[in-house]
Amino acid sequence: MVIAIALITIGNTAAIVFCYKQSKRTVVIDVIKVFNEFKLKKDLESRVAVKLNDFSAGIDSLKAVYSALEKNKAGSETLHAVAANIDTLQSRAQRAYVISDKNINEQVWVRLNTLLNEYGAKNDYQLVIGANGMGTVLYNEKDIDKTEELIKFVNERYELGH
Repeated sequence: MVIAIALITIGNTAAIVFCYKQSKRTVVIDVIKVFNEFKLKKDLESRVAVKLNDFSAGIDSLKAVYSALEKNKAGSETLHAVAANIDTLQSRAQRAYVISDKNINEQVWVRLNTLLNEYGAKNDYQLVIGANGMGTVLYNEKDIDKTEELIKFVNERYELGH
């Protein structure tokens, strides 16, 4: 009788543990990795890079002009005017970079949040926690890390809607 009770107790414990493991509906994702590997982000950055490269080319050209003028002993007013143009163009380039970075981040997060909600609902997760080892989640079991799965999901959805 004692053996039967022990076996039943062990069986019940095993069943509870098994059910608990199966019902874990909390997963973690590396938010930074998902963000950086999202194809929308890469596409937007590629488009902006063309515009920002135009600024760089203009700055480089003005610097070459400045060097040539300096070498040919141009007047200080001329050198000052070219230097002012370089500074202006560098300031515009910096502002353009900051604005484009902000716009890209906003667009990506709007789209990612929608896809994260879809992903969580599709997989019947109760909780999807963003983690990368730098924030509040410092450790998680590997089997609940769904980063790669999520990256694949969001990029497939992006490609379908793109």
